[in-house]
Amino acid sequence: MVSLSDEARLKYILMTIVVVGETFIFQIIDVFDNPLKCVYASEQLILDIGSPQVNFQTVCVPTNLE
Repeated sequence: MVSLSDEARLKYILMTIVVVGETFIFQIIDVFDNPLKCVYASEQLILDIGSPQVNFQTVCVPTNLE
């Protein structure tokens, strides 16, 4: 469980996951201090790419890395 003081120090990594055959490719796109900014950037990335999103996903990963 993350405490409120810990949550204030979290960074949010926006990354993509692409599946090619049996291979998973992970790429860090950006790092955010705010979880909502990460989610908005993820949504914008999906809009920029367009449909359909097959074998592709974006995710915001909370991390305590500095």
